[in-house]
Amino acid sequence: MLIKKIKLQNIRSYIDEEIQFDAGSTLLAGDIGSGKSTILLAIEFAIFGIKRGTLSGDFLLRHGAREGSVELNFAVENTDIIIKRTLKRQKDSVGQSSGYAIINGIKTDLTTVELKSKILELLGYPKNLLSKSEDMIYRYTVYTPQEEMKTILFESADSRVDTIRKVFGIDKYKVINENTGIFLRNLREKRKELAGRIYDLEEKIKQKDKSENDFLILTDKLDELIPLFNDAKTKVQKNKSEMLATESEIKKLNELKKELSVNEANLRNSIERKSIAEQEIKMLNLQIAQLEKEGLGAEDDFTDKIKELEKGIELLEISSRKVMQKLSEFGAIKNSSEDAKIKIMRIDNCPMCYQKVADEHKKAIFSREDDKIKNIDAERKLHLEQQEQMQKELVLMKNNLAIFRQKDKAASLNKLKNRNYLEKKNSLAALLTAADTLDFSIKNIQERKTELTEKIKDISGVELRYSALKKEHDDLLREERRIEMQKVSVEKELEVLRRNINELMKEISIKTKAKEDLIYLGDIHTWLGEFFVNLMNTMEKNVMIHLHTQFNELFQQWFKMMIEDDAINVRLDENFSPVIEQNGYETTAENLSGGEKTSLALAYRLSLNKVINDFVGEIKTKDLIILDEPTDGFSTEQLDKLRDVLEELGLRQVIIVSHESKIESFVDKVLRIEKHNHISRVIA
Repeated sequence: MLIKKIKLQNIRSYIDEEIQFDAGSTLLAGDIGSGKSTILLAIEFAIFGIKRGTLSGDFLLRHGAREGSVELNFAVENTDIIIKRTLKRQKDSVGQSSGYAIINGIKTDLTTVELKSKILELLGYPKNLLSKSEDMIYRYTVYTPQEEMKTILFESADSRVDTIRKVFGIDKYKVINENTGIFLRNLREKRKELAGRIYDLEEKIKQKDKSENDFLILTDKLDELIPLFNDAKTKVQKNKSEMLATESEIKKLNELKKELSVNEANLRNSIERKSIAEQEIKMLNLQIAQLEKEGLGAEDDFTDKIKELEKGIELLEISSRKVMQKLSEFGAIKNSSEDAKIKIMRIDNCPMCYQKVADEHKKAIFSREDDKIKNIDAERKLHLEQQEQMQKELVLMKNNLAIFRQKDKAASLNKLKNRNYLEKKNSLAALLTAADTLDFSIKNIQERKTELTEKIKDISGVELRYSALKKEHDDLLREERRIEMQKVSVEKELEVLRRNINELMKEISIKTKAKEDLIYLGDIHTWLGEFFVNLMNTMEKNVMIHLHTQFNELFQQWFKMMIEDDAINVRLDENFSPVIEQNGYETTAENLSGGEKTSLALAYRLSLNKVINDFVGEIKTKDLIILDEPTDGFSTEQLDKLRDVLEELGLRQVIIVSHESKIESFVDKVLRIEKHNHISRVIA
């Protein structure tokens, strides 16, 4: 991997900066706090994005800025890559948004997860890093903050070994052992559970055998009860048939009794009706006698005469109205002629042609209108005489109509009286006939009552016979039910036993399978506990020994290169902890000088870098290393040794962050970082 260029927008103290990198060694120089480490963090952010606990969005985004971004251009083998990530300030935090990757000129928009996955693929890093917030391979091969390397040196032995395991992926053996231990515990629990399931297996087998024997005994008992039940059922059916025949006779008896009851009711009703009829006959005789005493009138009908007079009056009134209308017309014509006479006498010139009207013409018109008036007066006189005659006839006819209406009213009263008399006579005749009919009906009812009484007496003994059959039927039913209950009870017991046997067979089958599983799990437990765990431990031990040997040799070489003091020797113990011997005595790192501590941390860092790059062969960041303040506390002589270290590394690209000016003399390129008014700039 070769870093070519990085662009920073609103990243910590950088507002808008583009930084070019070349192959070889590059020094990021500048005062403490000028912004050197920000560039390294931006590179890491561009590759891996935000990392919980170590690289947050709040830490990277410039204060007051709403949005920021990092664009990194690098090469992997023959592939040119540009990646960009963006930060956006939200309500309570700063988060990542989607970015893009340009690979050999082809741009692809990607989510943060897709971008990280693509970069891991390009760098040859393990895919399992996608879901992790930290990338230990990058941190211990490419860029390790100096304080973080000192932390691994001075932490507890167990923590250090765990870190080494994670860096090299050897923690899988520990995970396998831990998972195996969990699995073995689960196996033991499962075996306990299975042992608990099968503890009563033999007892269940005995219960099944006993239930099967009881089932056979109850089957024999049921075979004995079935004929008894069928015989009892037959007797009940025979008794029921006899009862049905008797019930038919009882039905007939009940019908006779019902008919007798109805006859008695009809007899009482007929006698009561006869009594009422006799009373009504007596009353009608009295009313008829009274009407005959008063006398009956004539029933003359004046309806036609009244209608004739009403019609005549109507016609006279119509004719009178016509005469009146004619008289009115005569008056209008006469008035018109009178007006014409007056107008013709007054006119001198014709209103149409304006010629003078001759007196002879006026006299002719005047004479014509007089003749017309005379004719009208003659006609009017005839119509007046006719009108007077019609009025006299109309008065006479109306008087006659009133007389005939009075006579018609009197005739209507006579008619009503005569009708009442006739109705009473008819009612009397009907009542006399009804009384005779009731006498006949009463006689017939009494005869039928006597007949029914005799029939009821003849079959009255059937009720006693039915009672006896009913008692016998109840006894037979009780016996049938008793046997049936025994039969049902035995059948239920058989069904319970059948279910119990089936359940026991299922349970025995499950327990037998559990017993087989218990034996099988026991074999697995033995194999895992006695063979597999030991195998994993041996494999881990062999890998750790191989790593330790290589790591220890490199650690001693790098330390000797930086500290040419035969009085100080270093090595790694079995926990990869540095062991320091000074003048033949072991001492701790705390007793070393600042430069010696830094040399110790750098030697450990470079050794770890080499071992990881050799162990994880497919990663493509082997030719790049970033050293952050690697010379803290170095003497002038030790600074000179750093030149030898860089030559010995022989890497394609080395980026060093330091404020030591002497390093500028043996690096290929120096990028100076300056900061003014909280804004950092890079000066090549």
